[in-house]
Amino acid sequence: LGSTMSAASSPGRQSPRRPPYQGGRAADGAKNAFELDLEHTLRRYVNSVARALRPGGQQASPVAARLRGELSPEELPVDPERARAAMLEKAERELAERRRSDALALGGACERYRKRLADEHERWLHCAEAATENHIKARIQELEAVKQHYREPGKTRLNVTLQERQRLFTERLRDIQADLEKMPVGLSQEEAHKAYKEEAREFLLQEMRQEWRAGQLRILQSLARELRAERQAATDALARHVDLWDQVSRSSDTTWSGEFQRAQERLDQLAKAYSLALQNCLKAELKEAKRHSAEQAAFFEQEIKEAKKAEQAEQEFGEVQLRKMRLTLVKWRHEYLRDAGIKALEVAERCAAAADCQRRLEGQADEEDMESVTEGNSEHGGDGSESWSGGSSSSPSDRPRRVPVGDRQADIIRLERCRVVLEQLWERLPVPEEEARDFLGRLEAAVPSCPSVIQLYEEHLAEHGILAVLGAAGTPGGSAGNGAASDAGSADSARSSRRQHAKTVDSTWQPRAGPKRADGPSTSRRPSRQFPGPGWR
Repeated sequence: LGSTMSAASSPGRQSPRRPPYQGGRAADGAKNAFELDLEHTLRRYVNSVARALRPGGQQASPVAARLRGELSPEELPVDPERARAAMLEKAERELAERRRSDALALGGACERYRKRLADEHERWLHCAEAATENHIKARIQELEAVKQHYREPGKTRLNVTLQERQRLFTERLRDIQADLEKMPVGLSQEEAHKAYKEEAREFLLQEMRQEWRAGQLRILQSLARELRAERQAATDALARHVDLWDQVSRSSDTTWSGEFQRAQERLDQLAKAYSLALQNCLKAELKEAKRHSAEQAAFFEQEIKEAKKAEQAEQEFGEVQLRKMRLTLVKWRHEYLRDAGIKALEVAERCAAAADCQRRLEGQADEEDMESVTEGNSEHGGDGSESWSGGSSSSPSDRPRRVPVGDRQADIIRLERCRVVLEQLWERLPVPEEEARDFLGRLEAAVPSCPSVIQLYEEHLAEHGILAVLGAAGTPGGSAGNGAASDAGSADSARSSRRQHAKTVDSTWQPRAGPKRADGPSTSRRPSRQFPGPGWR
């Protein structure tokens, strides 16, 4: 009661135990709820306006896009009818004017709404302040009533209560006295006095505890009544605000629905007019495009025909030129082969004569050596015979054997026939390339060669090329059979006979190089080969 009276005497100062007014928090909660409701209403209104003014995306018509400024005048199709274009421009200007007027009206409505909202907020603040003042006044009156209650009739009640408690206390003391008298005689006076004080203390504590509980119960009940009253007042205020804003929302929805309907009707009219004008324009453009495509098709068909004629003429001219070139190549090849064959025959005859002369000279030199050796042996007697039998570096088998010219020509013809048969076998039977190369290498290693033959081969290649060698390969047989080496007709007959027994010569043919031999000790009769031999097929 003292804390309550001090709080009532000084309303601006708070008590250390609890604030004097607990209804302010409920008022602040109602105020925050009102602000949240107002914020939610404004946000919903802004979203609805934004949806109304937002472009329709891909479903929007070109007229709406043009009115919003998304399309430039150059992007719109050109209207050939100036009257319709003028009408559309006029309608667009009117729509823009209406849009500006609607925007101004919307701004005015928003401004009025803000003013009303500010007035309502101010009225709500005044109401909250008045409610607070009334609550404080009511609490002050209650305090005054409590003071008056305790001043006048409270004194008598307090005296009666004190007398009643004193009576009860004395009765209790009498009971305690009787109990003390019944106590054993062995207790001292101090112990009895101590027991009396303990009993009195327990009695007083129990009485004070009951009074404190009753007072706290009354305080809590009064506080609950106040809280219920505050909550009911806040609920009523919020309900009134909800009803008011529902009415405002319904009226706003009705107004905006009418505005949207009128705007949609105007947009539909403009869209119909624009679609009609655009349809006429596109029809004219389609007609012009069809005419232009027909002209282009006729022009390109004529160009294609002329190009085909020119291509056909050029193809015929190329075929004629190709036939002439083929005839020229055949003639040139025939003449070249004939000349190469004649030159090959001449070179072969010269080489054969040079080889015979060389062999004769070597034979004469060998005879002179034999005569000198015979004379030396006759002078030395038995020593010479021993040196001939055991110490000579060359035996009669190592000396070159003289081959007649007729036998050499027969060997060449037989070698040519063997080569033809071998080529036919390699061509018709599946023989690996490695086996053919190995056979040619072994054959080339078995055939004796000398520097004169290699030099003759290289000179012939350097002078006449590969075709001359091919012609010379079959010429000796023909020249031996006919006996006329310098005659061109004999060369042609030799080539024709070779074509009957062998395959046609390929112009891309190249000589096959045989395996290189390792350098060894050279002799006077059979020197080592330091580079590949002829090895042609």
